[in-house]
Amino acid sequence: MRIRELKLIRYGKFTDRHLSLPRQPRDIHLIVGPNEAGKSTVRSAIGDWLFGIPVRTPLAFLHPMSELRVGGVLERVADASQDPPLAFDRTKGNKNTVRSPQDAVLPDAMLQPWLGGLQLNAFQRMYALDHSTLVEGGAGILSASDDVGRLLFQSAAGIEGLAGVLQKLEAEADSLFASRKSGARVYYQAQEAYEAAGAQLKQVVLKAKDWKAQHDALQSTEQAIADARQQEKATRQQLSQLERIRRVRPMLQALDAAHAQKESLGLTDEVPLLPENASSTIRDAAHAMAMAQADRQRLEQQASSLRTQLEAIRVDQTLLSLAADITDLHERRLQYRSHRTDIAKRGEEIQTHWSRVQELVQELGWAADTEEAVRKRLPAAAVRNRLAGLLKDKGALAQQLRGAQASLDDKAQQIDQAQQALARLGAREVNPNLAGAVERALKLGDHAAALSQLAQKVETLNAELEAAKAGLGKWRAEPVALAAMLVPEDAAVQGLVDESRNANAEVQAMQEALAEKTQELQRLELELQHFVQDFQPVSREQVEEARQARDKEWQAIKAAPSELAAKAGPYEQWVTKADVLADDRLLKADHEATRRSKAERIEHVRLEQQMHEVRLQGAQGRQEERKRQWEKLAGQCGLPELPLEAAPAWLRQRRAVLEMSAEFTRLEQQRKDLQATGSELATTIWSMLGEPNTEAQAPSLQDCLQRARALLTMVEQARGQHSTLEEQLAAAQSSLPRLQSAMQQAQTGWTDWESSWQAAVEAAGYDGATKAEQVEAEAEAIQEVDRLLGLIRKIRTERIEPMQMDLDDLKASAEALASRAATDLAQQDADAIAQELFARLASTQQADKALRELRVRHSQVEAELADAGQRHEAQAARLAPLMAAAGVDDVNALAAAAQQSEQRREIDSRIAAAQSDLVHSGDGMSLDQLREEAQSIAPDELVAEIERLGSVSAQLVEQIAQLSTQQGTQRKAFEALDGTAAAATADARRQEAVASMADAAERYLKLHTTARLLKWSMEKFRETRQGPMLAKASSTFSALTLGSFERLLVDSGDQTPRLYGIRHGGTQVEVSGMSEGSRDQLYLALRLAALELQIEQGLNIPLIADDLFINFDDGRTAAGLRVLGELSQKMQVIFLTHHDHLVPLAREVLGGDLNVVTL
Repeated sequence: MRIRELKLIRYGKFTDRHLSLPRQPRDIHLIVGPNEAGKSTVRSAIGDWLFGIPVRTPLAFLHPMSELRVGGVLERVADASQDPPLAFDRTKGNKNTVRSPQDAVLPDAMLQPWLGGLQLNAFQRMYALDHSTLVEGGAGILSASDDVGRLLFQSAAGIEGLAGVLQKLEAEADSLFASRKSGARVYYQAQEAYEAAGAQLKQVVLKAKDWKAQHDALQSTEQAIADARQQEKATRQQLSQLERIRRVRPMLQALDAAHAQKESLGLTDEVPLLPENASSTIRDAAHAMAMAQADRQRLEQQASSLRTQLEAIRVDQTLLSLAADITDLHERRLQYRSHRTDIAKRGEEIQTHWSRVQELVQELGWAADTEEAVRKRLPAAAVRNRLAGLLKDKGALAQQLRGAQASLDDKAQQIDQAQQALARLGAREVNPNLAGAVERALKLGDHAAALSQLAQKVETLNAELEAAKAGLGKWRAEPVALAAMLVPEDAAVQGLVDESRNANAEVQAMQEALAEKTQELQRLELELQHFVQDFQPVSREQVEEARQARDKEWQAIKAAPSELAAKAGPYEQWVTKADVLADDRLLKADHEATRRSKAERIEHVRLEQQMHEVRLQGAQGRQEERKRQWEKLAGQCGLPELPLEAAPAWLRQRRAVLEMSAEFTRLEQQRKDLQATGSELATTIWSMLGEPNTEAQAPSLQDCLQRARALLTMVEQARGQHSTLEEQLAAAQSSLPRLQSAMQQAQTGWTDWESSWQAAVEAAGYDGATKAEQVEAEAEAIQEVDRLLGLIRKIRTERIEPMQMDLDDLKASAEALASRAATDLAQQDADAIAQELFARLASTQQADKALRELRVRHSQVEAELADAGQRHEAQAARLAPLMAAAGVDDVNALAAAAQQSEQRREIDSRIAAAQSDLVHSGDGMSLDQLREEAQSIAPDELVAEIERLGSVSAQLVEQIAQLSTQQGTQRKAFEALDGTAAAATADARRQEAVASMADAAERYLKLHTTARLLKWSMEKFRETRQGPMLAKASSTFSALTLGSFERLLVDSGDQTPRLYGIRHGGTQVEVSGMSEGSRDQLYLALRLAALELQIEQGLNIPLIADDLFINFDDGRTAAGLRVLGELSQKMQVIFLTHHDHLVPLAREVLGGDLNVVTL
């Protein structure tokens, strides 16, 4: 889970402030602001948004408690498609506090999948870190340095002071109970009271007859129990003997059967015991030897066949020695086979080109019949190039001459036109101040529209002002009177409102608590009344009252013995009543204790009710006092009867009225000033225009401005045209000599070209008067003739002659090879020689290849034949030890010996197993004793006897249970024999002692179990998390300390494991030996490692870090930021600080992924 956006809608000092936290590869966000900027408010807002705003919060100093609201958007960290983003708000209230951005009620349960069941306390402990947490955590791990489990547990859970908690639990448990008896422990105090009450109860005088009867009956029952237990014990011994017989009889039978089988097979001790795998070894070796023999026979046949084939192959070594020359001759034959046809084709191409040359020569009128004559008639290349250049220059020179003449004529015409335009153009003068007046008017913008807008604003604001004044209610006044009021500050009034609301809430809470106590008191009194009616317990006071009346009657009889007959009846009645009450009190002692407990509870609740009434009266008094204070203050401010709850709204309304009044006055003055300025400018411009009717009222500012701008535009255009024409005339007159010079240069260039042209055509064989058009027309034909003659020469020298040379060289090479390798081919042509030699060479090479392959195969077969012999010998050597052990020299006999060995081993194993079973099941008896015992009873009688004795044993057990119940009843009746009040008192005390012992035991079990569970949790955490947690924390701790510590190590050599920091070089430093800063960094490393483990288990909650690095230097601060940056690749990190200098350092360390939010 990550926070994409946090919205402080109405929370603390913020109103509608949104903090955007966009997703980045490193999801870390730096929220920075000075002191009092709201950094701590942002931290509290995250917890209140996720888990709810508490009932009493200090952040309602600006917004009312009921209007507090904070919101935002949650999204998943890894896969956004898993769940869509969750946008919700949190409001202040008792229920329905989760709302949508549109204020629809949302169920609280919808947050559980995002929070993973996390509660606010756990979130603040595990995912909120600040400087004080680091200091406390460093001190906590120092106190736990001798207990790695507690150190890791409290570091991971964010719970400091576990040692104190555990010590308190153990101390309180020790004060209740311990195995060593002590008068200072509560349980033993109650036990002593119990024993004293029991002793007192036994000391009460009993009636002899009743006591003897109960005592004899109890002794008789106890003797019956002892006899029954003796009988049951004897029966169980007989059952045990029969069960042993039934258990060992199959084992004895199996042992005898194994001995008989061994004897029948003749497997005496003389039969040798071969290894357990002897049979498989023999089978594998025999199979391997047979395979090796078969391979030898097959390979010998293959070797003989290969020798025959080698003797039949013959190879011509001469051809093989000339293989390279023959192959080269063959390849050249293939390369040159198209030369003869190509030579003929190239001759045809030459003839075609020559025919075209003759056609072109005839068109040119040249007398040339041979190729050489044509070459001599062609003008030289330099002459042709010169003619081409002159033809190319002709057009440019002619165009230059025409252009110069046209430019000279155009310029003369422009000079004449400019002089005529200047003569026609006149000039008009205007007031020199008109332009400045127009500029001032233009600065006003749309004057009419501005006046209209200001008038509309004034009208609208006036209506709003009246409505705002109406909102003041019956305390309405004009703005002047409102400004003169001495009203209290908003913060002071808001403070009074908050105090009043808190007082009202306090009164309401106390009224509710008082009502609850009243209802509880009524319920308890009703329960006590029903209890007394149902059980009618006898109190000690009732017994004492009856005894006092009895004693009073007895004293009266003693004082007047003569009245014995008259007073005997009342005396006997009081005696009977006192005895009956004493007996009832004894029987209902538990009910009396319950009644007394309920009565004490009623008195306790009644006291609490009285305390709530006193507190309620005090709160109501304070509420009235605040009300009187506000009424006095409101009267002094001229606001009598203004309710305190309405005061903040009325003060805001007053401030709004004053602000509207000031704005109304400003706008009205602005409208008047704008109107006066416009009228003044209109009059000024109208007078400067020089209109004939100057005494008439000036038109509007807009009309005057239009006329003035038109006049200025016209004058400016005229001035611009005159200046432009003068500039054009001067430029034309200054450029006229340049154009005349260009005309003269163009004429000179043309004359020079004509002279060059005449000389060039004469050099090319033309008449000196030949026109350029004729030469240009024939130039293409001359160029084509030159190209065709070049092609003819190129084909002859580059194609035909080289191919003929290749054919002659091929013939010479073929004749030379034929004379060396095949004289029978000497009279054939080169192609036939090359083909036949190449075919013979291929056949010879194939025979040579087959010969080499047969030789290689023959060597392989010989090697395989030797290997087969070695395998056969190896298997024979493998069986040799077994044959020696069995005393045989044949493989078949060895197999039979191995079978006998396996049979003997299997039967011996069964005999040993049966003997072992008899030892374990025979209850220490020897084998002969077990045989004798098993033969003492027939098998068919055994089962019936076991069933009979089992039934007898069950009957005896049932009899013992009944006698034990009877014994308990008789003992209780015997111990309870007492007819005096002392017995009831002693029994009541004993019951109270039992209750105290039970309470102490129950409390001790809870405390002891809690302490043990806490120890177990810490140890279990160490066992399961120590490895991965310390592995992650080691690298983080090394980074935080800039390598001062290399890693962390747990030394388990002692009974209690200890944690050490390892420096470079292997020096071990205990936690107690580290500096305070290093312990703080160790605690931070352990906390961050625990968070990474939480992520791996699927719980990913943003980490809120608040100024963790206050006491860090720049180097360790950079290291801490780097560690948080690496962590932010797995979870979102929000770092809060009021140090501006951290921003550039964080940007340098974290780069572009850092998101900085300034408060």
